[in-house]
Amino acid sequence: MRDPGVFVTVRSVRLRTRLPAPSIWSFLNSFEEESMKTPPARAEFSGIVASMEEKKFNGMSYRVNAILPERRTLLFIHGLSGSLSAWYSYEEAFSKDFNMITVDLLGHGLSDRPRELENYAPNASAERIAALIDALGVRDVVLVSHSYGTIVALELVRLHAARFAGAIFMAAVYHIKTQRLAWLMRIIVPCLAFVLTPFPAVGHDRRTDYSRFVPAPDWSLRRFVNDVKNMGIRSYFFSFRHVYMRDWDSEWLKLKLPTLFLHGSHDSFVSVNSVRELSNHLTGSRLLVIKGGNHILPLNNVPEMTSAIREFAVALT
Repeated sequence: MRDPGVFVTVRSVRLRTRLPAPSIWSFLNSFEEESMKTPPARAEFSGIVASMEEKKFNGMSYRVNAILPERRTLLFIHGLSGSLSAWYSYEEAFSKDFNMITVDLLGHGLSDRPRELENYAPNASAERIAALIDALGVRDVVLVSHSYGTIVALELVRLHAARFAGAIFMAAVYHIKTQRLAWLMRIIVPCLAFVLTPFPAVGHDRRTDYSRFVPAPDWSLRRFVNDVKNMGIRSYFFSFRHVYMRDWDSEWLKLKLPTLFLHGSHDSFVSVNSVRELSNHLTGSRLLVIKGGNHILPLNNVPEMTSAIREFAVALT
């Protein structure tokens, strides 16, 4: 066991994670009004960086700045139903000092939406991202991932450890099968994925200005419906299905590279105690607890996240 003194707490604004009962009806009405609005053009999004160029590789959409060999490379992987749009503020923070790559996982953002369930598997996503890393000619990459993206990052490290100098996991998906309502999700999600198999993977193929959803509670019908409309319901459940298809806990315990866990003290999806237990088992790992933070750290806690990422990446050089 490591010295518990390594755990650091950062003070943040505590966010409500549920709606007051009297506001539910007005909330649904406001969602309907928002969903009818035409999404803003990409250039109007807050925080978008002109030096980042949007491209596509093997069906996967990504953004990248000029790759310079003397700079450390950061690679960002979003969570379930999200997209690389969630990292616009991070582009602004890091694109001048680092090589920066953000990706849309298959079924998300502007990436392809294949018909086969296996194309949505974390290991399939990992192989695509590894091929992209090779095509861009970067090495000693620092992975930055969130939520569902953490198991894609975990697969990347498992399959291609030599490419990475370290990994940062925001709201890591650990002990997911023992979390609240997991038993119900393990029944519903596979059934829906099966039922939706014959249907086309239809989505809106558009970027999202996530600043509209900040502060972001863990449970937000408005954000959820916006994201699922963008990616398509079949792509959503095909991706979600893979969360429960493997024993991820055993893979987490095999991590051997420098690791930083960033987790909110009020995360209602994955308990901070679960991640604390994981960090205690790993050599070379550290846990940074965001006091009052919830599961949506990339949107709600940009200053704390960018500070922690920069400090971790610089320390690796």
